[in-house]
Amino acid sequence: MNEEIKIQELSLGNVSQDLPTTTNAQDQPSVYLVETFYITSKKNTVFQVRLTEKGLSLRKKSNGSSKEQTILLEDIIGCRCLRSKRKRNTTAACACSSLPGGESQLRVVEDNSVDLDETDVSAYLYIYAYILKKNRRGGLRERTTLTLRFRSFDKYDDNNKEAQKWRSAVKKLLTDRMSMSPNGYTMKDMRKVLILVNPKSGSGKARETFQQRVAPIFLEAEIPYELHVTKHANYARDYVRHKDIHIYKYIVVVGGDGLYFEVINGMFERADWERAISEISIGIIPCGSGNGLAKSIAHSYKSCSGSTATEHLYMDHVICAFGQKYASENSTCKLNFISRLKKSLTVSSYVIKPVTDIIGYCQLYYRFRAGYKLFLINLDINLCDYFNKKAPSKILDIVMPVVNKHLRRNRPVTCPESVGRLEFKNIPVNSELFKFVFLPTGHYMLNLTGTTKEGDLLWNGKFYFDVPDGKTIDADRMGR
Repeated sequence: MNEEIKIQELSLGNVSQDLPTTTNAQDQPSVYLVETFYITSKKNTVFQVRLTEKGLSLRKKSNGSSKEQTILLEDIIGCRCLRSKRKRNTTAACACSSLPGGESQLRVVEDNSVDLDETDVSAYLYIYAYILKKNRRGGLRERTTLTLRFRSFDKYDDNNKEAQKWRSAVKKLLTDRMSMSPNGYTMKDMRKVLILVNPKSGSGKARETFQQRVAPIFLEAEIPYELHVTKHANYARDYVRHKDIHIYKYIVVVGGDGLYFEVINGMFERADWERAISEISIGIIPCGSGNGLAKSIAHSYKSCSGSTATEHLYMDHVICAFGQKYASENSTCKLNFISRLKKSLTVSSYVIKPVTDIIGYCQLYYRFRAGYKLFLINLDINLCDYFNKKAPSKILDIVMPVVNKHLRRNRPVTCPESVGRLEFKNIPVNSELFKFVFLPTGHYMLNLTGTTKEGDLLWNGKFYFDVPDGKTIDADRMGR
């Protein structure tokens, strides 16, 4: 459907159902629950809500036409049964009122609250989902609340029984889905989540960000957590190293990359580090001045990250060197000017001696005021093992198709490498080579080196480039 259904509070009325609770069609999902709801403000509009193995299907019927929308199970994080809140006494002469049209007007409380409205026998089921809305720069998750009002019966207990039936079914589907993941959180595993917050991260609003934007999600998902605010450098490292962290299912850091690295270091300094890393998952909520790791993780999983991978990369200059034992003296590499913003790389050499093994090294450095620091990428691999499919590399899987496309000979790069001319013509130097990672704004140096097993130099290239569209990180605050 091109037109989306506007999700709002749906009120269960005494409307007959016209769909079965199961389907035998092979291409249709199994239907576990089905009920018909209507919107009080629109007498001629009804919704048929079906709970299936894929999620919640909402079929809107109005004036003879129908539209359907599905809230995917993977986007639903939880659901709760609530009651309406008692209204405060006012001077209004009329005590009657119409049903509120949405969550912004309806006030609800827990079933055991002293403020519940005993005159309202309705039971409300709140279903919380965060739906991915894609846009030009990737996408963001939008909070969506579906409110189902059960009021078919004259007594609250009967209405609540119906609401609880739906809640239990949704919870069961969520639990089954999470149990399929080795690190999934299930209702059977009620270990808490350890939250470590660095109050000085970024602009100093990490704690406020957690309370306003993250804590409500834990509440909606009914996930218990324990919050600790770091008091000094290496607080998280010491805590993870010495405390009984096996009482937690997850450890989530709220801060920059440095706080995450503290937790990693603390984990590996434990005597039972193997058990710890196998039983406890670690997550990060980026609130620091350096969030490259969180950005890269989000991009890798094609999730929303606030910004996609690096969109522009402006190459400055290249410095190359070749080992004279294996390459001819006239071996060269140079940048070719294509346009003001585009350049390409050409490498030309003649292999004068066969190479049986090639060890490749790749390091990415970020330039701070004090000089270059290693940043995110530090790779070494036996290229012969990779080319002969003995050692996998996701990075080379991305880069090599681009390289082979511009190789000026009839066969791709192989290993062992035989005597003969080796030339790469006009390899485009752009962000495609770094689409697997988010790079903050700044100046970089990419160091590529190839040696033999004995350590003899085959080649070395230093590539200097700028990234203009990331987020600037501060050298003085990197790591916190």
